[in-house]
Amino acid sequence: MRNDIIRYPNEISLDTGILRNIVLTQKAEIINDLSKDSRNTRVNQTNLSKICVPIIIKENVFAIINCESPSKDFFSKQHLITLTAIASICAIKVENLKANRKLKKSNEKLQQINFGLTVLKLKTFNSFMNSHFVFNTLNSIQSLITSENKLRALRYLSFFSKLIRFCLKSLEKEKVSLVSEVEMLNWYLNLQKLRYNNRFDFSIQIDGDSTDTKAEIPSYIFQIFLENVIEQVIYNQYKNYFIKIFFRVNKKIIVADISYNYDKDSPKNKQIPEYRVGMLKWEDQVRTLNSTKNYNIKKKITYRQKGDTTYGSILLKLPNLNFYEQS
Repeated sequence: MRNDIIRYPNEISLDTGILRNIVLTQKAEIINDLSKDSRNTRVNQTNLSKICVPIIIKENVFAIINCESPSKDFFSKQHLITLTAIASICAIKVENLKANRKLKKSNEKLQQINFGLTVLKLKTFNSFMNSHFVFNTLNSIQSLITSENKLRALRYLSFFSKLIRFCLKSLEKEKVSLVSEVEMLNWYLNLQKLRYNNRFDFSIQIDGDSTDTKAEIPSYIFQIFLENVIEQVIYNQYKNYFIKIFFRVNKKIIVADISYNYDKDSPKNKQIPEYRVGMLKWEDQVRTLNSTKNYNIKKKITYRQKGDTTYGSILLKLPNLNFYEQS
């Protein structure tokens, strides 16, 4: 007596044409006398009867339950019913096993993605709230206090505390409201102006209809980018530098138009610019978000020269995550 389960396609070719026929027809079969079956290609066949029941998963033969006996007419319809039931149970079990393995791999991949995003967010936070920014800002506020300009000192200290609170809260969030982000940018850029003795100026606007929306963007998307813009001012010693940030919002996307102009009449600095390292971190963050979240964040840069003044524009195309959530 021989009983086994033959996997397809690994083992089918090692057996007779009968099994290959079961794969093609996907139907169970009882052979009462193997010696008279032309499909039987085995030499010195000792078993005379055979029953084959396919295990079918998603309309494909996964394996075949193969039983043989040395006696003719050994297998009955009851054997066929029993083995068909067993084949169905096996198919369900195998499908469940495959589904569980797929789910496990999916969960592991999701955990890796979330871990990667968390690490990236922490790196972004560390870059944004770096020691130079924190200590220089506090020193600038301290100077205001010692110069008896206490009202300005309290104002900037309020900006600083709100900025830290916002950044800490954003660590546990994947998205922030656009209105909150604009508030944060105002605090941040005002502190940078204080830190660098008003060597640049800025304005931030949202188009009229956008203030009534619930537009949301990925968290920590502007901090490193704007830090790079500010560091370029200091590194290249630009004069009359003005930054204008204008947000246009529709249902699916948010476009940030960051335009700027400056006068460049100073010698080029020969030191290695740290802002370029920060920009690489920003690009890493965007690549990670695009690959893991399919955000399709895009950047386009244009500029022109008119006399001693340079005019430039940076367009950032971001997803409106409020639309993502609703859809």
